[in-house]
Amino acid sequence: MRWPAMAPPSPAFSAPSTGVWPCATTLVQEPGPYLWGVMPSLLAWLALLLPPTWGLLTLAVLLGLCLLVDERRFPHYQLQAWLPLRRRLTLVASLACVAGAAGLLR
Repeated sequence: MRWPAMAPPSPAFSAPSTGVWPCATTLVQEPGPYLWGVMPSLLAWLALLLPPTWGLLTLAVLLGLCLLVDERRFPHYQLQAWLPLRRRLTLVASLACVAGAAGLLR
């Protein structure tokens, strides 16, 4: 099988002399979004180390905090259209965590 010839990259997307992709340097200039991108999963892992009831309640609170942060950040990236779905999913997941914690308390 022969692959079709690829067009050479346009100058707008050629890598600068530093070897860094231009998209990575122009889209996000601050490290905040990268740090926030991994923070929920790291905090969730810590919640898994807690006893089950407290871990589920911690996850429910973390889901709410993540929603608050995302509601502030989504408009910056023109992702407002996803917020209604994000709110519904967070509500369902949080209620499931609270219901599970309540079931463990019985």
